[in-house]
Amino acid sequence: MYNIYVGIVIINCAKGKVKQTLDNPRLTAIEIDAMAVIWRAGHPLTVAEISDLAVDKSWKEASTQAVIRSLVKKGFVTHVGYATVKNHAPRTYSAKISQEEYYLKHIEEITGSSKKERDSVLSIISALISRYKISPEEVAEIRDLINRRSKEK
Repeated sequence: MYNIYVGIVIINCAKGKVKQTLDNPRLTAIEIDAMAVIWRAGHPLTVAEISDLAVDKSWKEASTQAVIRSLVKKGFVTHVGYATVKNHAPRTYSAKISQEEYYLKHIEEITGSSKKERDSVLSIISALISRYKISPEEVAEIRDLINRRSKEK
């Protein structure tokens, strides 16, 4: 296994498989945490608001700014405007991709796109259900999603 460094993108090569490309950048753990804050909010946020809403309350504004810059470069976040805060107008940022789209893209990497490979979706769902405790409310939500999906077909 070896790494190829291309700009800000690291391509991890193992067994002839490229884990990350310029079209499919990976997020670091802290970038996923920042995206989770933005996704939960559902509206544009300033860097200060992202720091304040973070689960890890030790985030400093300067560190959060660096993470947001990285997310902008990777194409996950975009500057959408300015907020009015006392004497200045900090930039506001919004997600360019939904949480569902992000995770779906990575699940598709695992399962592939052919019918046979898509059958492994059941295996993924089974693994997630057996690995994580799911509340009765989450089970009901999953049932609702499945019912809505089956009505669409």
